[in-house]
Amino acid sequence: MNQFQLKRAKVPATNVAAWRHFSDRIRRIVDRSLNPAMLIVLVGFASVATYGLFVQDMYLCLEAIFLGFIPFILWSAYRRVGFLDFFAPDVGFPIVYIAFLFVGSIPFPIETQFGLVLPWIVWLYYIIGLIAYLAGVSLLRSTRIKGAAQAKLKHFWISDRFLSGSLIVLAIGSLARAIEIAAAGLEIFHANNESARIVGARGLLGVLTLSLEAAFLCLLLYLLVRKPKGILRAFIVASLVLIMLNAVATTDRTGLLRIGIAGIVIVHYTKWRFKVVGILAVAICAVVFVSVLGTFRDISDWGQARINSLEKQGFTDRTYWLMSGYDVVRLPTETFYMTIQEVPVITPYSYGATSLASLTEILPGHRPGPSEIVKDKLRLEFVGFGAAATILAPLWFDGGVLGIVIGMFLFGLISRLLHRRMLLSNNYVWLLLYGWFVQNAFKAIKDDILPDLGVPLVMVLFVVICFVTHRPSEGMAVTRPDRRLRGEGAA
Repeated sequence: MNQFQLKRAKVPATNVAAWRHFSDRIRRIVDRSLNPAMLIVLVGFASVATYGLFVQDMYLCLEAIFLGFIPFILWSAYRRVGFLDFFAPDVGFPIVYIAFLFVGSIPFPIETQFGLVLPWIVWLYYIIGLIAYLAGVSLLRSTRIKGAAQAKLKHFWISDRFLSGSLIVLAIGSLARAIEIAAAGLEIFHANNESARIVGARGLLGVLTLSLEAAFLCLLLYLLVRKPKGILRAFIVASLVLIMLNAVATTDRTGLLRIGIAGIVIVHYTKWRFKVVGILAVAICAVVFVSVLGTFRDISDWGQARINSLEKQGFTDRTYWLMSGYDVVRLPTETFYMTIQEVPVITPYSYGATSLASLTEILPGHRPGPSEIVKDKLRLEFVGFGAAATILAPLWFDGGVLGIVIGMFLFGLISRLLHRRMLLSNNYVWLLLYGWFVQNAFKAIKDDILPDLGVPLVMVLFVVICFVTHRPSEGMAVTRPDRRLRGEGAA
């Protein structure tokens, strides 16, 4: 029988049951049809790439190859597990990587800060980095999960201890943030909030305020798993809302996105699985938020001069935010092109010192991070933490093409290891660690993998809370995976 034909079956008595019966059948037809459809699209991209190579149009050829990875990734994911687990390391990161770099590398008739025309060679480096990442992910088999359920039933920590530990972390972050506000006020109300944001984020207080983000994720997990009632539930919800409002008040575009993305990952693997429509809705909201807040910061810093510049290009007060959104994706790609021109022609390779520069921040004195090193080496002058130059730039500083291959391969391998541990462990600490890792991976596409000590600091807080509050019989051990949970292969 043809796969598109429905088998005859008795129609359920009630209308609700009948609708569920019908929708289940439609879903099965779509699932069976999706793989062939994606294969057809993949063949289409391959044909366009071949045509571009035949007519010696390297832009067309490499762009088609780059975009062709999307149907390949989706087809591989559906073939293995039967649905789209967007936050799996071989799905979400490569799709966001492709989308970000593709949009950022397409020239629009808009004046950008550097006004560079990107050559086709940058597309080749994008592809090399993506292939190296997927190779690292593919080194280990993927793990099956059903819906939002975990592969292994998890046992929550001793609730009172976990809640107490989370509240202590919340108190530390709140105290540090209160001292910052008392000293300099809220950044969003500052006349030049860019300078105020940078001053506030540095030093010991800036590091301690990251405890708020660790507390946010711990309290969210407690809310989803333990389902508290009454005053405790209201207090936790109020704390979560205040932490989100504080992230907006700092005017740091990534502040709210960090806890937002990590929180969505936690919800995805504990409560319900986000589908494609939900992921697209979240992505659109994130783009609008980043663009609007970026416009606010630009006008705060440059005033009427920025408005005049935008209006000369045809923007109005209702479309200023579009330019800010485009700058977020365009400037890193232009800066990456400047990087490959600079290194090693003028500046020698750093052999790992750039990508791992943040680890030296524990030493006395000012220690620049990867983005600040890129900014200094390229001799860029602007107010900010550093130059965002895509995830590939610090790796290029470390070793050129070989640095990109090694760095992206190891990044993919670590992503797969954390994902497997999160699914197969009976300890929720791996979910907290993986959620934080995923948000940093998405952010890293714009600048670098290890931007500062904040990333490992929050992970250390999760581990400390785990060891203080876990039952004596539990630890961070991983259970032996059941045969039925093993995937059929990796992308």
